[in-house]
Amino acid sequence: MTYTTPATLDLVSLTAECKVTTKGFGSEEDRDWTINTLTLTLAENGFSARLSLE
Repeated sequence: MTYTTPATLDLVSLTAECKVTTKGFGSEEDRDWTINTLTLTLAENGFSARLSLE
């Protein structure tokens, strides 16, 4: 699963291989995940985080 969201201090402190739990996405997506990649982007529309989860 890949998820892009506005970056927060909590997200900025994460690294690849960290464990995260998703909620509110649906029965198949709500579970424990491992971050495969975390990409932080600063663009005109703000600071965002893109998480690739497996």
